[in-house]
Amino acid sequence: MPSLPLDPRPGRTPADRAAVREPAPRAAQPAPSAQPAPVDPETERARRRDRRTGVVALIVASVVLWALIAAAVAFAFAASR
Repeated sequence: MPSLPLDPRPGRTPADRAAVREPAPRAAQPAPSAQPAPVDPETERARRRDRRTGVVALIVASVVLWALIAAAVAFAFAASR
């Protein structure tokens, strides 16, 4: 369901001439979708390997961060006793 226009009288010309919308030119229309380029199997393998390496690095960094947080909490707890 379309929303109501802000101007209750749509036939009225606006006071601001810059607010008048003109139809978009044909060049502004989106181009048809292109077919994906064929991918070399070796390139695809390298891409998967790089992605896997990034995921492993992210997991390792998360574990190290949690270990540092746990060590800081343990140190603060031991120092308060």
